[in-house]
Amino acid sequence: MASAIFDATHDNVATKQDIEALRNEMNLRFEQVDHRIDQVVVRLSAAMVVVLGLSLPCISGRRAMADERTPAGVSKSAAAPVPRHRAQDRTGGHHPQLPVAP
Repeated sequence: MASAIFDATHDNVATKQDIEALRNEMNLRFEQVDHRIDQVVVRLSAAMVVVLGLSLPCISGRRAMADERTPAGVSKSAAAPVPRHRAQDRTGGHHPQLPVAP
């Protein structure tokens, strides 16, 4: 009976050599994964540079177009349309005067 138990467990027990081989395989795999992550980071960085390189001229071009539409010597805030309020619409542009107490 004891020999049957010994034979059954003997094949399922890891030796120091088995553990060392597994450790070496895992270290190799971790190095491969680390290298792959580095490649992905480099590719994403390159993609970000391309996207920024394409979008920044568009943004600065729109800003330059807005500067061209503003008359010379006039600030952008002065050239911007002034919103009209409801009170101005009803009173012809002036706020109603409050009655003065006697």
